[in-house]
This record gives sequence, C-alpha cells and structure tokens, in this order.
Amino acid sequence: MTDVPAYERVVAIASCGSRWEADLKWSLLDAEGYRVTVASDDAGGLHPELAYLACAYRLMVPEGQAESARELLDAIEESSAEFEGSIEPIRASRGWWAAIAVLIMTVLAYRIWFLLTAG
Repeated sequence: MTDVPAYERVVAIASCGSRWEADLKWSLLDAEGYRVTVASDDAGGLHPELAYLACAYRLMVPEGQAESARELLDAIEESSAEFEGSIEPIRASRGWWAAIAVLIMTVLAYRIWFLLTAG
C-alpha cells in the first residue's frame, strides 16, 4: 500500500455487529497494509450491548484507501459465503427478541447491583 498522510480524512467502509467480527476484519485489512481502525459506540467498552444493538462497530480507513479496502472485504465475504459457517447467517438470525433480552438483562443486573450495594 502507499503511504497515507496523517491528516487525510477517514471514512467508514463497513459496520459490524460484534467486536470479534470487527477485530477479524481489522486484522485482515491490517495484514494487507491498510491503515485501519475500529470505531465503536460502546461507552468505552463498558456497555458492549449498546454497540451490539446498533451494529455500531465501524471499520475506518483513510479516504484514499477506502475503495480498495471495500473491494477486499467484499471478496472475502463472497468467498466465505461458500462455507456453511459464514458471518451473514449469524447476523440475519438476530431479531428484536435478542435486543430486548439484552436490555432486560442489563436492567436486571443494574437493579441487583443497586440492591446489593445500597443495603
């Protein structure tokens, strides 16, 4: 890859539903020489369920590398679609019930913590 100036604008090339998926794609891009980072909306790792619900792990690359990085990710996803254990069926199987379950568990955990520390 070519050298990219530090001040070049970065753009999102993909969004992922989980940290492990974002890290996997990050490692593939990094191994190919892209300057890539993962931006997430999970309160600094304190509440990963927030990012899970919003599919909020985003892969960011410099604008000059965006097109080729997207092509690489598309090629990888096309080749992984041939296998039974690809990422897409996992993402498609998530429904609103999973989001509600995560919220309920978070609220219950907070209430239990509050009851144990307040008394």
